[in-house]
Amino acid sequence: MNDIEVLSNRNILKQSYALNSAKYKLSALSMDLIMSLISEIKNEDIDFKIYNFSLVGLEKKLKKKIDKKYIIKIARELNRSEIIITKDNGSILISSWVSSFEFNPSNNKIEISFDPKLKPYLLSIKENFVLCHLNEISRLKSEYSKRIFMFLKQRENIGKYYVGLSNLMDILQVPISYLEYKTFKAKVIKPALKDIAMSTTLNVTYEEFKEGRKVSEEPNRTAKL
Repeated sequence: MNDIEVLSNRNILKQSYALNSAKYKLSALSMDLIMSLISEIKNEDIDFKIYNFSLVGLEKKLKKKIDKKYIIKIARELNRSEIIITKDNGSILISSWVSSFEFNPSNNKIEISFDPKLKPYLLSIKENFVLCHLNEISRLKSEYSKRIFMFLKQRENIGKYYVGLSNLMDILQVPISYLEYKTFKAKVIKPALKDIAMSTTLNVTYEEFKEGRKVSEEPNRTAKL
């Protein structure tokens, strides 16, 4: 396993459909960090590398300032946050993003290792994968904007995609206070699509499918790309 000591200017990140549609919740800054590392993975890589880089290097790659007081919070979040992946054989994998995260506040150095369980979803992927541009993801303001953007990029060529309300909520792992559709629409869907329209090249509209006066469960949203 080789160390990566300087983050590159690589902008494209690649992950499997299964990981892209997995159930997890990360803060916007944690997502920016982890996606920046995914963009460092090359097609020929057969194993994860240890990423050892400076906070300044990360800021340069993401083109944004990061207050180092948040780094430990991010470290704990990436280590503790569950990723729930449904495998092709129907089994459920529950993993975390990283196996280790070390931060030295004296020189602002960060060392991160991906959890080995994520290898099938990030390494040597030949089919069923989504490509996204890191600069578009990092420009998005919220974790929901980033997730919905990547979720829709996976289906960009479909033109119209139907997703059930509870399924989308489950993927995004929204809090209980957002489970009422009126709140979910106001706090997640509308702000996310506005953010995506302003910050990325993706053009998205949505429609609600209703039964009577209520939004129906399946399907509840149409994404037109």
